[in-house]
Amino acid sequence: MGIVLRPHQLKAVSEIELAWSQGHRNILDVLPTGAGKTILKAEIAKRELAKGGMVVIFAHRDVLLEQISKALCLMGLGHSLMVSSTTRKNIGDMQTVEFGKCFVNDVSRIIVASVDKFYRADLTYLAKHVTLWELDEAHHLLDDSKWHRCIDPLVNARGLGVTATPLRADKKGLGAEYDGLFHKLIVSATMDELIRAGMLSPYRVFTPPTKLDVSDLKVTKSGDYNNKKLAAKTDKSEITGDAVTHYQRIANGKQAICFCVNIAHSDHVAEQFRQAGIKAVSVSSETPAAQRNKLINDFKAGLIEILVNCDLFGEGFDVPAVEVVIMLRKTASYSLFKQQFGRALRVFEGKHYGILIDHVGNVEHFSHEYSLDYPHEDPVWTLEPPRKKKRGQLGEVVDKPRSTVCRKCAQRFIPTASNQYACTYCGHVPTPAEEEDELKKFRAKEADLVELKIDVLQDLLRRRDEVDQDVITFQNKVRKLPTIARNSAVANHKNRQNAQIILRDEIQKWCTKVWQVTGQSPQTIQDEFEIKFGVNILKAQSLSANDARELTIKVRSS
Repeated sequence: MGIVLRPHQLKAVSEIELAWSQGHRNILDVLPTGAGKTILKAEIAKRELAKGGMVVIFAHRDVLLEQISKALCLMGLGHSLMVSSTTRKNIGDMQTVEFGKCFVNDVSRIIVASVDKFYRADLTYLAKHVTLWELDEAHHLLDDSKWHRCIDPLVNARGLGVTATPLRADKKGLGAEYDGLFHKLIVSATMDELIRAGMLSPYRVFTPPTKLDVSDLKVTKSGDYNNKKLAAKTDKSEITGDAVTHYQRIANGKQAICFCVNIAHSDHVAEQFRQAGIKAVSVSSETPAAQRNKLINDFKAGLIEILVNCDLFGEGFDVPAVEVVIMLRKTASYSLFKQQFGRALRVFEGKHYGILIDHVGNVEHFSHEYSLDYPHEDPVWTLEPPRKKKRGQLGEVVDKPRSTVCRKCAQRFIPTASNQYACTYCGHVPTPAEEEDELKKFRAKEADLVELKIDVLQDLLRRRDEVDQDVITFQNKVRKLPTIARNSAVANHKNRQNAQIILRDEIQKWCTKVWQVTGQSPQTIQDEFEIKFGVNILKAQSLSANDARELTIKVRSS
């Protein structure tokens, strides 16, 4: 019995072993959802076992523990279990059904351990013999967490953590010099690479206008919204009704996973789908394991169209038959968002693409938060705490087109160079009113694109008037300066005026050109200028000579 690793998994093994050989003790390896992180851990454990070592593989949820056990079985590796009696029975039953025998071996040097069980155990004898620990969903590992309480006694062990998203909602850093335990981060594959290689599915994104308003909800210390308050906002018939309608319009009959806020919300959503004649069931962590497994098997057999859940199918859950993900849970957690989105990307025969239907604005929020065009993209990963997004430097031209949402079919797309206004899916061309509305929404999100307060406006006007002062008036203003300083100030003033004359002419040409193409209002065109060049038009008219010349070149060449 065995399994053949894919190229990106072999690459990951090689990079991890190299990092250990270079003295990095605890490694965090990043592989996207669907890349086979569990198989990677099993392969690393197999190699450690061959060296005579002892391995502990941790996970914090039953479904993850079962999948780790399954991966070890696929490689023919016996393993011991440090889990609850219920989980032990479920794993044993799974092994018997799927492999025809039991791989549980209480004296094995590979231990599959529940986080909660392990850190409470007496490790006096065991801890010093462990040479390697491995942790699933390793973004949970901080130096003050229960995960750390598992690892702290393992004084002779190296470490391997795996995750799809090394980013915490509470903004803490995973590096050993910050809030975590890792010494090196490795990105072994990206979603883009796996989509191009055919290992993950291409997809389409639909973001219908959301009726959910969370503007008065604060993010808690955990980095996400309070579930009770969020559920009260989300569990409304008009929001669920839209979910049913758009599923029928976009993906009718396709198998889907729908993510909800809590169990009650999940139950209500499933019921509304059933009332519309759609085969939907609600499952949760409170669903008995036998019943849950039966429902999942029925889903795989095509007897159920939609599995509605709250969080159950986020971390580590593998349902290859999923074509559609429906988001009805707003989240401030990037990790949770990517885990849920990734469920639509598993490939199988006959599947042309996955579908994401986002009813709560997650795609738009994270696209803006991390300057991403598509959900499969990621920020630049680091072990440091995430830094606040910075706007571009003065004069920076933003040539990359912004993703937009078609007002007709609700699909998110990036305009093409040849036709920057028409939807690349249905061909709809937005009206001038739709264009202005879209820009207003974008403008509202940009910290520097806010309405100028009267005092700021007056200051900019004053500075522009200073630039426009005639030379004689300016000479009189600086007449008390020493001769050399006075002559230098007058020369600089002339240079600045000349540079501004040229810049303002180029700005006028640019604005006229945009108006001829789009017919947009003057305010909208000014907003477009600020978005593209990173400076307000009024502020541009008071720039220094050097900055004005630099901006002139960029405006002229755009």
